Amino acid sequence: MKNNHSNARTVLIIGAGAAGLMAGIRAAEKDPNRQVLIAERMERPGRKLLITAATTGVVTGIALFLAAPAVLTLYEVSAQVSSDAITLLTIYAFAMPFKVSAATLIVGLFRGGGDASFAAKSELGALWLIGVPLVFAGAVIFKVPIAGLFLLQLSEDAVKLTLGLIHLRRGGWMKSIV
Repeated sequence: MKNNHSNARTVLIIGAGAAGLMAGIRAAEKDPNRQVLIAERMERPGRKLLITAATTGVVTGIALFLAAPAVLTLYEVSAQVSSDAITLLTIYAFAMPFKVSAATLIVGLFRGGGDASFAAKSELGALWLIGVPLVFAGAVIFKVPIAGLFLLQLSEDAVKLTLGLIHLRRGGWMKSIV
């Protein structure tokens, strides 16, 4: 007798990380009558993924900060360009945990959890209502130097992370996509 698990009415998934959430959504897609249970040790689904993202961002940021001077030795550039590049890479290194966390929340968790509408609104809103106007005003009106413009551009990640954390805390981002 062939063992066929496709007729199972209940599916148990251990872990509410990105893979667990996607597996749960896929199981529900295959059979809308199937009960999908996701067992997670953490109090809130997605929190483990966010902690992993922030940790990855910190490690990557440290690596970038330490490697920046060595990377620039590969290029023949003026002292001013080298100084500016190290400044920008340092800013980016310190912003990395926030960038990675925001991207993981929006792309990994909310889109993966079926809430593509919030993901799109937060991405587009932060870009066009925060990032672009700030950089434009900084460059054209206030004549901000390149490092300042880079910081202004990174402000959109702070907005996305803040909105994402609020949305995560409120719940309701796991949507049925069947």
